[in-house]
Amino acid sequence: MLGVQVWEETAAKHVSLSGQLGQVAALASRWRQLELASWRGLLQRTVQRFAQSADKVGVGRADAFIRVCLWVVFPAVLAYS
Repeated sequence: MLGVQVWEETAAKHVSLSGQLGQVAALASRWRQLELASWRGLLQRTVQRFAQSADKVGVGRADAFIRVCLWVVFPAVLAYS
């Protein structure tokens, strides 16, 4: 995107990419929103899978394992639990 911005600053008006740049920026923004929105569901499904396997491993160890995994990947998640 930086290269396109430099192009816009230096190129003639008749070869402007501003219309396309706006569309690409909007697409990138929407993609990021979808990506961020999907993390919550992904984390919930992962925790559910670990919780379902708690009977096999033992509830205390499974809970500890889930918390360690979340702490390693997403430390901020444990601040809210």
